[in-house]
Order: sequence, then C-alpha cells, then structure tokens
Amino acid sequence: MLARLVEALGKPLTAAASAPFTDTVSDWAKDSVAQVYNAGIMTGTSATTFDAKANYTIEQSIVTMVRIADYAG
Repeated sequence: MLARLVEALGKPLTAAASAPFTDTVSDWAKDSVAQVYNAGIMTGTSATTFDAKANYTIEQSIVTMVRIADYAG
C-alpha cells in the first residue's frame, strides 16, 4: 500500500538490490518492502529485522507518513 501511495504521489520507487532483513517477509510483499527500504521510508525494527508480522504502532505510522511526505516533496 505504501509503495502504491508514493507512486500515486508521482514518485515511483525502485527496489533495493537487497534488503538486510533476515526475518520472514511474505513473497508477495518482498518487492514493496525493498522499495520502501531503498527510499528510506521504512527501515525495519532493527538492523536485520523488518518484523512484518508485528503490530504496526501509531508512532511507526506517523514516522512513515512524515518520511513519505519528505520523499514525495
């Protein structure tokens, strides 16, 4: 959803060649995760975990929206 939002704002994302995450990210989401990681919109919960199955906090969503606004200009 976030990658599509940024694209709708006129700033298409490109995927990182590789993301540092060692935890499980669903196959259908890997490209989008790599895109938002490459843009600095989402960086994971640590240097090596994305924690895709965890609850997404209000604080995380605020930071994500601010980063999208900064990225989209």
